[in-house]
Amino acid sequence: MKLSLIICILIFITSSCSLTGGSDLKRRSIENYYLSNGNKDYKLPKLPYWANFSSAGKCRLDRNVTYFDLNSLRNSLNLDYEQAVQTQLMYNDSLFRLENKKSIDSITLEVQEKFFLEVNQKIQRGIRVFNKPKYLNVSVIWVDHFLKKRGELKDILSNELVKEGHPVLLSFCYSRVGLEKFLEEDGLDRTNARLITTEMMNPYTPNKLFDYDFTIHLQEHFLKEHKITIFGKRGSKIPSQIKGKFIKKYL
Repeated sequence: MKLSLIICILIFITSSCSLTGGSDLKRRSIENYYLSNGNKDYKLPKLPYWANFSSAGKCRLDRNVTYFDLNSLRNSLNLDYEQAVQTQLMYNDSLFRLENKKSIDSITLEVQEKFFLEVNQKIQRGIRVFNKPKYLNVSVIWVDHFLKKRGELKDILSNELVKEGHPVLLSFCYSRVGLEKFLEEDGLDRTNARLITTEMMNPYTPNKLFDYDFTIHLQEHFLKEHKITIFGKRGSKIPSQIKGKFIKKYL
């Protein structure tokens, strides 16, 4: 099922349910205020379990990411594309780390709102979770095919071609906390690699168009001077959901 159709169905269901609130619509509750500009909600509908799947990584995502309507977010808060994506990343990362710490499945709306406001303040101060590498040669490794066998990613990071650039690990399957856990268990938590994970994917493009899948636009997260090489596993095909100007190589 196309992503656009899934989201449209979920928006219709969400809207229909919201009309049954009766007198609840007359008061400005935390539910109405949450992530809102007036009564406007920046979140896209949550994907159900059966749809929480990456066509690019051919995998079920390890977390249920809260995706934002980036166009609405950018227009309301005067953000550029990179700032909006970082907002989505940092917001979800805060939620997932709290879930891990407290071993809980749900977080109150008050806490979610608090995280959003804190993230927005950090964005305005130039604070980022994903930081651009200072070294101008960048080696982006699409890791989803290299995580199925322990030790394989370690061999890839030791490859001489990969070592020519600052390592960036890109995953359509893992959240940031999930990929960090894998790296720690594999003894790779001190590699100083940058991480591009599911929280940075979104169906909206930098030109404010709606795409038909969750994509990552690399040029928005790197400097113009960066020379980017993407490494995939031999026998696979680097997915079209990775957008930008780069060189493809297979190992």
